[in-house]
Amino acid sequence: MDARDCSDGYASGRISLVFSRPLQVVNITMNKSLKFRSNLIEAIESGESNITWRLFDDKDISVGDVIDLINRDTDAKFGEATVVEVREKSSPR
Repeated sequence: MDARDCSDGYASGRISLVFSRPLQVVNITMNKSLKFRSNLIEAIESGESNITWRLFDDKDISVGDVIDLINRDTDAKFGEATVVEVREKSSPR
């Protein structure tokens, strides 16, 4: 298939693709994602670690968001989580 139009909809979480022959519109909903180093994955999967700190994160993560958990070293998805709490802290100056 030859893609004629690809709208990058990261802000809305949706991507629309239009293909020729036959013409069809495909809407894909994408989860936000967080990357973790390999040495943290076992603790996350076992439930030992269920909190993460993010500095200068522009993902606009909110309660109820479904997040793909990604191995930073391999880029493989190792899990999925739903955000149950968000705390925003301002940096001391």
